[in-house]
Order: sequence, then structure tokens, then C-alpha cells
Amino acid sequence: MKVTAADVAKLAGVSRTTVSLVLTENTSVVLSEPTKKRVIEAAKQLQYGPFSEKRMSPYSKEFAAVILPTLLNPFYPESLNSITSILSDYGYKTLIHCTNKNADSEKAFLKGLDKRSVKMILFTYTPLARETAKAVAGQIPTCVLGELNFSMSCLNIALDSENAGYRTIKHLWESGRRKICFVSNGLNSLSLSRKKRLDGIKKYAAEVGAADSLFLAIEDKESDEYETGYRQTLAALAKNPEIDAVIGVNDLVAIGAMNAIRDHGAEVPGDIAVVGFDNSKLASHYTPKLTSVEHHIYDRAKLAIATLLDDKRKAMSKKIIYETTLVIRESSGQTPVEFSALS
Repeated sequence: MKVTAADVAKLAGVSRTTVSLVLTENTSVVLSEPTKKRVIEAAKQLQYGPFSEKRMSPYSKEFAAVILPTLLNPFYPESLNSITSILSDYGYKTLIHCTNKNADSEKAFLKGLDKRSVKMILFTYTPLARETAKAVAGQIPTCVLGELNFSMSCLNIALDSENAGYRTIKHLWESGRRKICFVSNGLNSLSLSRKKRLDGIKKYAAEVGAADSLFLAIEDKESDEYETGYRQTLAALAKNPEIDAVIGVNDLVAIGAMNAIRDHGAEVPGDIAVVGFDNSKLASHYTPKLTSVEHHIYDRAKLAIATLLDDKRKAMSKKIIYETTLVIRESSGQTPVEFSALS
């Protein structure tokens, strides 16, 4: 008989939710050490989840499909590294597909999946071929680790991108920056998070009466993200030399912006502060180190995989939103705050 979270919960004398929180190392709820210990001991005794025999087998014939929009942005390879590591712990092999932001590529891959061996699908972004994705989610347990999307009848573990945008401009405003420029690739269906981040930025600007002090430098097409950051920032500074802060829609755009600022003859953060999104390893390795928004991808992926394994319903429309963490480093001119990811 297959062991479930309910069996572990019964043996440990806790709820199924508590079992999930403990085994996924979720820190959103504080649990006592004795409770955690009871759950872990019960899981070990029943060989459930990460303590199952299956986890130890490298020869599993079960696959998980992981779909990415691009490998050019370091956020996605880093996300893939976390996801495959967790899947390996559970004894799953990984099918990886990069769509290059092409809906037809996404659709063809989904339609070609072997539903007998593929036991779950993980999107690292909001699907483009939404109708096909919804149909497949009705047959294979699926999770979208992209933006919150209520039209998707599947597990959706999202980051609060509007709050992320709000926090970036609030940080800059409270640091004394008053002429802030948002730099981005096009705001289109390819990336709902871009629009949501800008919505949060505009919301804060309106609250402090600074809507007229917000500049937008948005590419009218989908192009190389570093080049977008560099090109759009140079153009914005030429037109509005009073700009004293730049928010890049992701880390690559932000780094392109920093190089443009230097070539413009200004300094980061002395003259112009810069903030990005994604908190990729690139952010902490660049000079100056980049202030950026952490996506908690390891935590979200771990919760997604554990939830999909525990609940075999085909169309699970559960929605979970993670709060953001702004990792402050030198590029915004503030005292750095150290951040350590669980991965």
C-alpha cells in the first residue's frame, strides 16, 4: 500500500499541512522543534517522501518535465539546477525543454509528452500556449512557477511581482533618490512579471506623489536583455540627465544599465543607484554588487514537487503566493544585507 502524507500525519499526531511544511523545509510558518522531530521520525519510519526507498534509486523510469523560456538569462539555468537537484532526491529523471520564448515550440513539446512515464510538469514561467498547457495539466500533474494566473487549472506557486516592484522603488525613494527610471524589454504576453513589477513601481510613485518623477525606458521589441539595459539607459540619460536611479526589469538589464551609466561618465551608486530583479549569482559577483529581488525559487520548487507527489489529482488549481525579499547590496548605495539561499 502506498504511504501518503495522511499516514505520516496520523503517526506523528499532526496535520497534513504540518507534514508538508516540515518535509519541504518551508519557513513561512514557525513550528516547534519537537513537532518537526516527530514528523521526520514518522516519515523515516514509514519511508515517506525524501526518506522513501524510491528516493535512493537512480534508476527510476519516472520523469518530470521542466520547461524554460530561455537559457540566456542566468536566472533560468540557476532555477533548473535547483529543480533537478530536488527531483533527483526523489528519484526522478528530468526532461528539459527550452522554448526560446516560442509558443509553437512549447505546444509541440507538451503534445509529444509520454503520459505514461512523465509524472509531473514544472513550468518556470507562465505558459505561452495556455490552452494546450491547460489541457495537458488535466492529464499530468502540473505546476506553474511563474506569475499567478487564475485561468490555469493547475498548481501555481508564484512570486508577488507587484510587491517586488513596489519594494524596489520604495527602497530607492527612502534612500533619497527622486528621479527614477524603469528599464525593460517589451511589456507583452511573454512575461507577465514585467508588467506586474511596473504596476508595483507606479503604485508607490502615486502614493508619494512622484508619478511625474518616474521615467520609463521600455524596448518596443523582444531583444537581448543586456543590450536592452545598456541601450535604453544610455538613451534615457541623454534625454533626462537628472535621473539618479535605475530599476532594471531583471539582473541582466540592470547590469547593462550599470555599464551604460559608466560609459555616460557617471558612477554607480555615487551618481546613480541601480536595482535589479532575480538575485542571480551574477548579481553578487558583479562590481559593484547588485541590489536585487530574491525569487525563492528553491523553496518554491521544493514545495511544488512535494505537493505534486503528494496529491495526484490531475487538475489541482491551488494558488500560492510567495512574498519577496529585497537583497540590498552596494549598487543602491546602502549598507549590504547578507542573504543565504537554502540551495
